[in-house]
Amino acid sequence: MAILTLSACVSYRPDPLVPAEILRELELRAAQDLTAVHPGPWRSEWFPLEADVVFDDGLDLAEASTLALCYAPTVRDARAAARIAGAQVLQAGVLENPQLSLGPRISLQDSQWIFPASVTWELPLWGVAAARRERAAALADQRVLQVVEAELEALSETRRAFLRLSRLQRQRATLDDLARSQADLLRWVGDLQAAGQLDAVSVYLARSEHDETRLALEDVLAEIRRTRSDLSALMGLLPDAPVELRLDADFAVPDLAATDRQALMDLPGLRAAEAAYRLAEASLRLEVRKQYPAIAFGPTFEDDRGEPTLGPQLDLDLPLFDRNRGNIATAEEARDRAREAYREALLAAIHREARARDDLLTASRRFEIHRTGAMQDAESAAASLQSRLRIGRVNVVEVLAAQRAIARARTRAHELEEELAAARLRAALTGGLALQPSIARNDSPQDQP
Repeated sequence: MAILTLSACVSYRPDPLVPAEILRELELRAAQDLTAVHPGPWRSEWFPLEADVVFDDGLDLAEASTLALCYAPTVRDARAAARIAGAQVLQAGVLENPQLSLGPRISLQDSQWIFPASVTWELPLWGVAAARRERAAALADQRVLQVVEAELEALSETRRAFLRLSRLQRQRATLDDLARSQADLLRWVGDLQAAGQLDAVSVYLARSEHDETRLALEDVLAEIRRTRSDLSALMGLLPDAPVELRLDADFAVPDLAATDRQALMDLPGLRAAEAAYRLAEASLRLEVRKQYPAIAFGPTFEDDRGEPTLGPQLDLDLPLFDRNRGNIATAEEARDRAREAYREALLAAIHREARARDDLLTASRRFEIHRTGAMQDAESAAASLQSRLRIGRVNVVEVLAAQRAIARARTRAHELEEELAAARLRAALTGGLALQPSIARNDSPQDQP
């Protein structure tokens, strides 16, 4: 029996960590195309995915989202926890190991050796095994839903990064145009000063405005670098990986449907809270089962001075005194708290969705006010300013003020456009509208590279 037991054991296989190999692997990620399929409960119009990631032509939103699902640290951690919980489900369905007892003894009467031996198994009575499996399955369900929650967060972070980068690139273009216009104006002002037609104050104002624009441009470039670095970390790439991003049309966030409480209740976080309640319920059921006697049964053998005997052995673990009341009371309290935790999570989710809807309404109104007001006036003023510059009917102070106001209006438009898209995305996420109609309860996360 010992040989049979040892033959089924898993042998240890060392897997040493070699830092140089890990670094080389990270360096090669941006050079090797990737094929990965990520089934999930999200809607493709909100979170598009591309199974084939090709680096040579730059990464669009769908390819970047696929990389985030592959390599985002929070997603990989959640998947590891889900795999461990799945293994525990298998372990919970296995019978208890047999107990082997060997104990040679010496007779006090004639100093002869006595050789007893017994093998006993705990009988799966009172539903203890089923309660253990149910508890393990509830924990596995909770871990799977936490994987979905981590995946949705990674996808939304990726989309928000693309929204931010698109806005920053537009702001950069606006500031570049402004800097060129101001440089032209500065040269023109310098020529007029040399001709004695302008004093040093006008030159100073022109140079000061030009320097402020250059500083603002440096701030935008720094924010672009930070955002790209954060996105690279999310995609599992090194910050200096030679990867271009395709930012075209990434403001095209879908329209938002009306509030749907059933869709909201399918949010992974709420479903995980449901699974946590089932886990607490199964834990209580297991503790209740433990108040009954644990019974182990098996054969026993004894050799008493050459006279062998064989017979059954029955072991009883009798909970006569505490009846497991302390653990039962603790489990009951945990179940009550799990119910209250779900109620609190549901209430918080409804409030989050309501706030997100309100933020979306505010962002929409702000964008519309700017689009139909200052933005229209800014474009008209820009056309008028160009006409006046061409015919030389300009005042330096007026030109500087007009250029600054026009650039500010255009920059503000980009910010409000990003704010509106991000608010719509947040409302869809908090309301469950970025998900398929229902998350299948037997979904399981797929292993990813």
